[in-house]
Amino acid sequence: MSKTGMIYSARCERIVSSGVVYGGNSAGNIRRDKAYRLNQILLSLIEDEIEFSFRTQHCLNSAGMKLIGQLVQKTEAEFLTLKNFGKRSLNEIKDVLADMRLTLEMSLDFPPWNGDGDGPMLIQVLSMQCVGGGFNMDKDLMRSIGVDLRTLYKKATELNLTKEKDNQLLFNTAYLLQLLETKFEQGRPYLADLIQRHKRWLQKELKRVSP
Repeated sequence: MSKTGMIYSARCERIVSSGVVYGGNSAGNIRRDKAYRLNQILLSLIEDEIEFSFRTQHCLNSAGMKLIGQLVQKTEAEFLTLKNFGKRSLNEIKDVLADMRLTLEMSLDFPPWNGDGDGPMLIQVLSMQCVGGGFNMDKDLMRSIGVDLRTLYKKATELNLTKEKDNQLLFNTAYLLQLLETKFEQGRPYLADLIQRHKRWLQKELKRVSP
């Protein structure tokens, strides 16, 4: 078992066998609690949590699969249609997921994966996470959340940043963290750790670039 698999095997075992219940011990509460704990993994960036081979990771990036939750919903047939993706990469993914107590073709019939409400937008935002910390923002996301360059440059001014390309990641991150806190975090406690991790990264980077 790989080092990554050993870490996640223990972590996921706690999730799938969790008996912690909030607000009573009904079957519904148990399902919600398991979904909450599972989402902490599913909404994580693949490259931050799993060490795939370069070829496999490159194929996933090219296909727009950024989050672990996007990975586990795919079928073997879908993977094998990807350019330069073969059975060796498929077996690599299956082995790592098995170590994590996850599989392909998982049915994620709970928010935000089931398509209800603003779940798809949340997944779109979290797909913009960068390895190590921070958020990018592409034109599709900007259209989806209704933000324009003037709004982003205003955020840059608030942070005492210039509009230079090197600083764009920082004010994009600041804007999306504010969006996550105001629009998405309420009722989704599994986002708290993710948001705090990126906030710590942002504060560290702001100190680094400050005059």
